[in-house]
Amino acid sequence: AQELLEQGEIEGAQALLEVVKENTSKAEKKSQARTWALPFSVKLAELQVDEARAALDMAKLELAVVELELAKAIIAAPFDGIIADVYIDEGQQLSAMTYSSPAIYLVDPSNVEMSGEIDEIDISKVKLGQEAIITLIALPDKKVKGKVTFISPTGKVWEDEVSYKITITLGNPDEELKDGMSASAEIITNRRDNVLLIPNRAIQGSLENPWVEVVTDDETEKRQVTLGLSNGIYSEVLSGLKEGEKVVLPVT
Repeated sequence: AQELLEQGEIEGAQALLEVVKENTSKAEKKSQARTWALPFSVKLAELQVDEARAALDMAKLELAVVELELAKAIIAAPFDGIIADVYIDEGQQLSAMTYSSPAIYLVDPSNVEMSGEIDEIDISKVKLGQEAIITLIALPDKKVKGKVTFISPTGKVWEDEVSYKITITLGNPDEELKDGMSASAEIITNRRDNVLLIPNRAIQGSLENPWVEVVTDDETEKRQVTLGLSNGIYSEVLSGLKEGEKVVLPVT
């Protein structure tokens, strides 16, 4: 009986050994399979990441295109102001190729520009930044100061006369000045302070030899004078007259 028991134990141990060997073999095969599959799994994951990155880049590109198209569809005001007129209708489709007119008319009432023309004889005296005094027909008692901000480099010929366009920028804090008002401007091309002035009507003779009639006691005398600046109404006297002397104004 003891021998049969020992023989049974041996056979059981051998069977268990075979099971262990079989399980070990299966485990080795699975391990080997996982070892071979791992590089393929990593490669597949890398491809999926590349595809995701490509899709993201494409989405960013499409977003940029949409944002660009949206920016083109927005009409942004170049400055703060008031919409004075609208030239398009709601729902109207516009194209730069087919529509060249402005969409809106925007004005800034706090800053006004006056456009005018200067004769070719005087244009050389006008410089950027020079001060100007503006008089308006609608507001004759109001004087508005401005500055020359533009001088056209090319002249315009009209009836054999050449003129140059200029722009004067002036402030409008109380917004009394309105678009389209008629005005005239005096541009200060030079300035003299504390000088002796006489009316241009009193000046006689020629540009080379100007003279005036000066009242002395009960008579008058002809006197040569040297002139300086003139604003078209008054002229500066550099020599030939003294302050307080009276001159004759010819009757016209």
